[in-house]
Order: sequence, then structure tokens, then C-alpha cells
Amino acid sequence: MSEVNVNVTPENGVLRIEKADYQIHSWNTRRYNITSMDSLIDVVKAKGNKKNSVIFHSDNEVQIIFDDSIQDRPQDIATYHFKKSFEFNDWSKVFGQKLSQKVLVNFLKTRIPGEVEDIENLIANIQKLKIVTEIIGDYQYDDNNNVSFFFKSKDGEGSCYLPKSFNIFIPIFNESDNVSKIEVELELIKPKSENEKPGIILTCPKLERYIKNAVDFEIEKMKKALTGYLVLAGKGF
Repeated sequence: MSEVNVNVTPENGVLRIEKADYQIHSWNTRRYNITSMDSLIDVVKAKGNKKNSVIFHSDNEVQIIFDDSIQDRPQDIATYHFKKSFEFNDWSKVFGQKLSQKVLVNFLKTRIPGEVEDIENLIANIQKLKIVTEIIGDYQYDDNNNVSFFFKSKDGEGSCYLPKSFNIFIPIFNESDNVSKIEVELELIKPKSENEKPGIILTCPKLERYIKNAVDFEIEKMKKALTGYLVLAGKGF
């Protein structure tokens, strides 16, 4: 234990020594990490108030200060980093990958009803690729956005038609009621040898625009639900 010297100078011949115990207060500050826009709206309505709450938004996140009048302790806050939906993450795994017929068909079969436009016809045509032993000629594109080619198989010759693009309908963000129509482009990769099957690459060139539109939808939804609250573009902390 260290020794401390204290000089005490009495006044008017009186010396008074007092001992007091002080306890440092541990604030129970709230830090909410939100994973959907609906949850953020609910927590603002429950914990915030229109007079003192401040809401900040950007393309990446929404931040809430529940009471900006508080100066003597840490402020209660909430953050929502726009969380992608399960469906969006699932499709993101296959975008840009060279897929075999089997892998793509199995993936499409896991989709829920209504998620992929004309999915039965799409799967049926992709399944034809498994019988292809040789591509005759090159791929041809018609006015209906179809790609076609002639092929040889063990049972003879045939033709295959696939769409150059197709639409999927998924929410981009977690628990969102906004279902986006997303165009997916399909590219066929010609085999380099007789033993190689045609490959397929799925891409989404407009993906960033779809994400931006989905962010704008969520922000507008929040503004309508939280009418009267101060909502600012930017960051609060």
C-alpha cells in the first residue's frame, strides 16, 4: 500500500475530518443490434420519442439515438446494418460460378413456388444437357432471348433451347415484405472436349441497382411508419 501525506490547516482553531464513501454508478446503457427494418421500427416506437429521438440512414445502415438530450451518461442507441435475406445469399453463391447441369438442376429444385419464373420448363431444358455427347455447330441466339444449339447423344441428335435470361422474385433484405423482380442472365459454356459437358454461368449485371432500389424501399417504409420523427441522411455515431 502506498503512503499518502496530507497537510491539513485548521481554521479558527477547529479541525474537522470527515470520511465519505462514493460509489461510481454503472449505467445500464442500451445498444440494440437490429436485423430487420420491421424490428427497427418496432423498437423506435417502443423506446424512442418524437421530440428527442434522431434517426440517421445511409445505403449501408440505419442508426438510432433514442434521446439526444441526454448529456450526463452514454446515450441509448440502435443500429441496423441492412441484412441480406436467406434467398439473396443463396443466389449469390451461384452467381458467377461455372455450374454443371446436375448442380444447377438440384439448386433450382430447392426453390420455393413462385421464386423462379417458368421454372418447370427451365429445369426440363437444362436436364437435356446431361445426354449431350457433342455440340453440333455454335450456340445461336434468337429474337426471343433464347439460346439454342444442336447436339449429338447416344440415342441420336436433338436440339436444346434455354433462355438467355430469366426472372427470379425474392426479398433482398431479411424479413422484408418487398419482393424484387431480378433478371438473371444465363450463359452456356461450350465443352472443350468430347468427354466434357456444357457448363452454365448465371450472372446478374444489374444487381447493384436492385440492391439500391431495395434500400430506398426500406428507407421510405421507415419514414412512413415513423412520421414525426427526425430522420436524417448520414451517420450519428
